[in-house]
Amino acid sequence: MSLYDNQPRVVSPNLVPPPSQVPRADNIVLRIDNVPWDITPPAIATWLKHPIVRVHVLLDQRAKTLSHAYVEVATEELARAALRSVQNSVLGKGKRARGVTVTRSSQEELMRALFPSWKGNFDGSRPTLSGLRNEQLSIPLRVGLISNAELDSLVRLIQSPDSHFLKVASLPFHSLISILSKFPVNVDCRVFWSSELQNALFHVTYTALDVLIARFRDVAPQDEPELLSELLRAAINCQAFTTQQTEMLTTIETACSSALAPRYNLTTTRVHHPAQMPVMRDMTTTESPYSAIAREFGIAEELVQALAHRLDGFR
Repeated sequence: MSLYDNQPRVVSPNLVPPPSQVPRADNIVLRIDNVPWDITPPAIATWLKHPIVRVHVLLDQRAKTLSHAYVEVATEELARAALRSVQNSVLGKGKRARGVTVTRSSQEELMRALFPSWKGNFDGSRPTLSGLRNEQLSIPLRVGLISNAELDSLVRLIQSPDSHFLKVASLPFHSLISILSKFPVNVDCRVFWSSELQNALFHVTYTALDVLIARFRDVAPQDEPELLSELLRAAINCQAFTTQQTEMLTTIETACSSALAPRYNLTTTRVHHPAQMPVMRDMTTTESPYSAIAREFGIAEELVQALAHRLDGFR
């Protein structure tokens, strides 16, 4: 079971609870200050001892863990309970354990932390140009939500987690999960991201899955066995991707569920139990199957070939 599955359910309309217990459109955000450099979202979720929506541990472009993290909870009641139970307590283990402070934050602050390149404002979790002067309006539209430098840095950390500042190799994957889960996708927000950003984000996601699948196949993940399923879940649920890209992610999920679930007890967003690993290529075409898929999904052919080999190794 995922650490993020234990969420309050929507109440029956026949039994109206106090307003503090009604789930909100935007989750309530808590901020944890003075977190250890080697902290992870699962560690914070376990430490908090209350149902959560998601934990966000932040990295800078050098892979250094920032001194604060964020937790999303679904109701005011859960927020107050969390604040009471962990205020001024110790987070972490051993010499890196630290006394932390937990305070109320906001979706605006969380979104600013996850999308620092955005030059506009946020209204809750939604980007907006409100409050900008006329001469400032073109800047956020030109820069967008995420810069190429940010995505390139994330890909480097995912592929080669040897940065001096990176204390836990899983943290770049958690950063990607945070971006995917909070990426603004409603109709009004789509003007703020282009198809180029859409394809670049899919490229990062595809690369991360390739690296993580290889890791899960070769070495049993003792510390975070659900990391792959969490990444797949966030990617498939991210509505920023095209229908074709989402279908490709679902195919990968199906293959992973069939091949890895017996060994690692992986959880997935859908129930798929095929008898054989799906082959992600069209043998009827005369061109390279890898180039056809790469062109369709807007990613590098080498990535398609690498992931196909990874999946084929599970047979």
